[in-house]
Amino acid sequence: MNITEIDILRVNNLTKKSTNMIKGVSPLLLFLICGCSLLRSYNERTFRFNYDGDDYEIVSKVQGEEVLENVLLRHSDSGEVVLEAIDENSDGELDELRLGGVTLTEANRIYYIGIEQALESGNLDSKNDLRLFEFSDSNQTYKIETVGYNDYTSRRRMVYGYLKEVVVFNRFTIIQNEDGTEIVMRDMDANGILDTIIAPENLDLSDYYDIYRDILDKGLSSDKIIIREQMYIVLPVERI
Repeated sequence: MNITEIDILRVNNLTKKSTNMIKGVSPLLLFLICGCSLLRSYNERTFRFNYDGDDYEIVSKVQGEEVLENVLLRHSDSGEVVLEAIDENSDGELDELRLGGVTLTEANRIYYIGIEQALESGNLDSKNDLRLFEFSDSNQTYKIETVGYNDYTSRRRMVYGYLKEVVVFNRFTIIQNEDGTEIVMRDMDANGILDTIIAPENLDLSDYYDIYRDILDKGLSSDKIIIREQMYIVLPVERI
C-alpha cells in the first residue's frame, strides 16, 4: 500500500483540526475535570447535641488536621434543613446565618452550648486559650472557666458591615474534694450572675449566687480575673 502526498495532507489536516478543537474547547473541559477533585477535598466530622428540646449538628469540614469551617445545622422531622449557620474559620464563633428563624446572636448561643457539650464529651479540641481559674479549700474545689472570649476582638464586632454581638459565658463548677461529685452552673452573660444549673438539676440556683461572687472576687484580687466590657473574664492559663 502506497501513501500518497494527498493522504499525508489529509492526516495533517485532521491533526490540525483536533488541535484547534482542544485549544478552543478544552479550557472549560479541563476546569471541570480538575474541579471534580476539588469539589470534595475534605472530610466531614459531625457532633450531635440537644438544646431546649431540639436536635442540632455541628459539622466540621476537615482537610488533614486542619478544620476549614464549622457548620451549625438543625433539621426538621422530614429531614429538611431549617437552620444553617457558618463558622468560617472555626474560631468558635458563627460568622454568617444562611437559614433559620433566629438571629445570629441566638444561633451563636446555641453554637456555644454545642461546643461546650463537645468539649465536655471529648469530641472537640479547642484552639482557643484555656481561661480557667481554680480555688480550693479543705472541702471543695471551685472552677470558673470563661468560654467564647478572645483578646483580639471586642464583644461587638463588625461582620459584613453589621454589628454582631458575641456570646461569652462563664461556667462555674464546684467539686467535692471527698468524692469528686460536681455541681455545674452557667453565667450566660459573664456578668457575675448565675443563670442556669447544668447538673444536678434539682438544686436551687439562688443558693450559689454569693458563692460564685466570692470566687469571682478571689480571682479579681489575685489578678487572675479581670472586668472587661462589663464581663468577668478569666485570663488565659499561660498568662497566670
